[in-house]
Amino acid sequence: MKLTINGKERIVESKTLHDLMTELNVNGQLVVVELAGDIIPREKWSVTELDEQKPVELVHFVGGG
Repeated sequence: MKLTINGKERIVESKTLHDLMTELNVNGQLVVVELAGDIIPREKWSVTELDEQKPVELVHFVGGG
């Protein structure tokens, strides 16, 4: 599937947000996912299907102090 992730087109094999996080090796505890403008709660990632027409934005938290 061809997805737009953070403004760049990528080919992925994932079907759900959970699968995408695993495929991209993203730490789910440090990221917020927006799908077509909607923030998707972490507990719904495994049932949220991806769609080529819906862009994905991954926002990473950075700690420090």
